[in-house]
Amino acid sequence: PGVQGGITGTSGLYVRGGSPDQNLYLLDGVPLYNVDHTLGILSIFTPESVKKVDLYKGSFPARFGGRLSSVIDVRTNDGDMRHYHGSLTVGLLTSRMHFEGPLWKDRTSFIISARRSYADLIIKPFLDEDAKGGYYLYDINAKLNHRLNDRDRLFLSFYKGKDHASYSNTSSYYNDEGETAAKDRQVIAWGSTLGTLRWNHVFGDRLFHNITVSYNRFRFNTKNNSISNNRRFDSRYHSGIEDWGLTSDFDFHPSPSHFIKFGGNYLYHTFRPEIQHTFVHSPDKPEEPDKVYTVAGHEAVRSHEASLYAEDDFRWNNRWKTNIGAHFSLFRVQKHTYASLEPRLSVCFNATRSLTFKTAYTHMTQYVHLLSSSNISLPTDLWVPVTRKIRPMQARQFSIGGYYTGIKGWEFSIEGYY
Repeated sequence: PGVQGGITGTSGLYVRGGSPDQNLYLLDGVPLYNVDHTLGILSIFTPESVKKVDLYKGSFPARFGGRLSSVIDVRTNDGDMRHYHGSLTVGLLTSRMHFEGPLWKDRTSFIISARRSYADLIIKPFLDEDAKGGYYLYDINAKLNHRLNDRDRLFLSFYKGKDHASYSNTSSYYNDEGETAAKDRQVIAWGSTLGTLRWNHVFGDRLFHNITVSYNRFRFNTKNNSISNNRRFDSRYHSGIEDWGLTSDFDFHPSPSHFIKFGGNYLYHTFRPEIQHTFVHSPDKPEEPDKVYTVAGHEAVRSHEASLYAEDDFRWNNRWKTNIGAHFSLFRVQKHTYASLEPRLSVCFNATRSLTFKTAYTHMTQYVHLLSSSNISLPTDLWVPVTRKIRPMQARQFSIGGYYTGIKGWEFSIEGYY
């Protein structure tokens, strides 16, 4: 309830009236800024590489922050440390492969998943002799899992995905100098690159620690090249966002019914909203020097985002369970600092084995915005931060509801949200 898929054929989520950019997508704990292929028709997540997905559309735990509507937490597979196995799937639009197994039995495992479309190969025989082009997409997921000893583990994960469309054409025309050849080529490409290194350390039976270093980049590029009458014109446009991150999480279990989690996170953002250059080169005309025109350009905007959190999840008895926490965040941009203290509270009551009631209050703050020109997911959408004049978005959510599972195979739920 409260989650809609938006326009048919797109993968953007609209949670309780929020826009798609108000959803926090996490891949192994790292925020993603683009989760679509083919203008939103396909998702970047391949089933074989995913271990689990958690959706939070209310009563957000204190460890999450930065968005208003929902959290989609995606965790990738760690790999099999004892046996090799894989799969190959051939589809009408894309094909994918998956393989995993031990590099060092019971010590080191690996997993790799890849997917590619082949529309560019199919349409190639149907293009004119003077024309070339096509469209393709690909995803690559890879992960290494190494057990140093009984208390320490290292996880190294990598993701890269891309959409690429291109078209080139060769033609000729006549002028005062006779027949002249002209070549034109257009390229549009966008995609994400993500890498994480996580160290898991066990202090004892009750205390665990995870520290993660991450890099994440989303970039959109267009290129237009034209060669005519011994003159070359190049036009390039690009936008994107780049993050370096450091996360530290502690898990403390005083008892089987008591769970405490606390830690912090730091992100160094580099926003490049849009930059466009045009280059003119005339090799046969020395009297006309090369020229570079900046049609539109913005300097990179750099910002710092830091947060601290603590949450206490406690089951009082077989009927009552509470989750109490707080999330404190800072965002510094253009020599201006925003701060936000976000309390979190949820209470769950099991009236019977099949009937449960739940209420929650959440305060969330969002420091980045997506400038979109349409209702569908387009790579031309621009991620921009808050500024000295544009304040962060905030949301305060209160929800109450319940669900009933007394009939085998059926679940009934009702909830209210403000």
